[in-house]
This record gives sequence, C-alpha cells and structure tokens, in this order.
Amino acid sequence: MEFMSREEWKAVHEYSSSGGTLTVWGRNGIISDDWAQKNISGRIGYNNIFDLVIEENAERIGNNAFEGLFCVTSITISDSVTDIGKFAFSSCKSLTSVTIPDSVSNIGEYAFGNCSGLTSIIIYSSVINIGKNVFRNCSSLNEIINYAETPQIIDELIFGAVDKIPGILRVTATSVDAYRAAKGWRKFVNIRAM
Repeated sequence: MEFMSREEWKAVHEYSSSGGTLTVWGRNGIISDDWAQKNISGRIGYNNIFDLVIEENAERIGNNAFEGLFCVTSITISDSVTDIGKFAFSSCKSLTSVTIPDSVSNIGEYAFGNCSGLTSIIIYSSVINIGKNVFRNCSSLNEIINYAETPQIIDELIFGAVDKIPGILRVTATSVDAYRAAKGWRKFVNIRAM
C-alpha cells in the first residue's frame, strides 16, 4: 500500500483530522460556504472536533463554514485569511477565545454569533468592516482587545445580549477617547488603554 505525501493529500482533500484537531485548507484559497456540513457531519462528526486550524493558503472563510461546531474550544486562523464570511463560526458554543489575525479586513454578519462560551476577542488593526451582530449572544464575553487606532464603524447591535457594563474594551492609549465617543463602542463602560 502506497501512502500519499502531504502535498498529494492536500491536492485531493480539503482537510485532515487527528486527535480532535481539524486542519482545513479549502480549495483555491477558499473554504466554501457550509463547509463543515458538507464535509464532516457524517464523516468525523461535530462532537469529535475540539481544535480547529485554518491553514496558510486559505484566504476566505465562507458563509456558515464552521457553524454549529459546538465542541470546538479553540480556533487558529492563519495570517493568509482576509475575509471571514457570515455565520462562519456561529454557534460554536464551547469556543472560549479568538484572535482575528492582522490579515483580516472583513468579518461578516453573525460570524461569531451565539458563541456563548466566548470570553475574549483580539481584533487587529487590519479589520475595517465588522458586520451586524458579529458577537450577538456571546453572553460570556468580558474582554475585547482592539488594535485599530480609529474605531471601526459598527452597528449598535454588534454586541447584542452582551453585558457591556463589566466587560473591558482595551484599545491603544491614543484612541481611548475616540472609542468612548464612537457608536457601538461607547456602550462599554470600561474602555481602557492597553
């Protein structure tokens, strides 16, 4: 029996799975819409995936790509990703933290909606567009670190059902006042310099 090299495997498949880790690279730099539902629901099973890794050649994560992976506790998004689609990680209820890499410029609507276990988020300065309700119903969210000097224009409901009173929004020292005045962001009582 002949075994495929890693490159041969990647030419034929869009993912690999081992020990609770799902590594995805997609096709032609795109992880398609509804990817998990089409590729793993009957093969690996949603309840067997705890760590999700988006590999280097992926540029776009499609709409609903990983929606409902309720056991995923960590997501690693490579620096090659520039766009996160609508509902991409929605309802990943065990996810506790996420870092949006410095390559991402767009986060689609509800991308992390209903991630009720999510406690912290890091958003780098490359993020320009943040869709409606991106963090809606992330009821455990208590810390956001945002490196953007100028606050992104966001919908008032971006953090719907998130208790912003105890939550901390950390921003650069020179942008604290801008966030305190910005629509959506100003709802955070605790806006502090990093």
